[in-house]
Amino acid sequence: MNELFRVDSLDEITYDHFEMACIAAMSESEELKGLLGVPCGTDYLLYQGKDKAQITVRNWSHMLSLHITSRSGIWLTCDHIEGMGVNGVIEEAYRRFEVAKPYINKNAERAFKEVELSEGSAARWIEYTEGVMQKIRKYVEETK
Repeated sequence: MNELFRVDSLDEITYDHFEMACIAAMSESEELKGLLGVPCGTDYLLYQGKDKAQITVRNWSHMLSLHITSRSGIWLTCDHIEGMGVNGVIEEAYRRFEVAKPYINKNAERAFKEVELSEGSAARWIEYTEGVMQKIRKYVEETK
């Protein structure tokens, strides 16, 4: 992990500082990584707070990837941003950082509670997917 742009306080992450980190990350040569061989660059650490609070950017398959986790390890954002030009991508990533900033050093709760599927909802899911699978089989047969 590259710590060239690491700061000790969230207030030190200005737009200019954020922009430099993003440009450096996106300018780095990529390597094929992971099980799928996705082209990725090195993570650039902008901030490492208490516990699991962290902000990183990297080049992920030619897209700016922004990862922000709270102190409790909840992902506040894990985004791949592209298609807006260099300035637009950086501005959007910085906007997302600003939205997440108040929650980074907090023990954030999950936005959605875990849900257990009832027997009836599981049966409906299976019934629905069986219908879609029949459509797929028919489509495959028709396109042969």
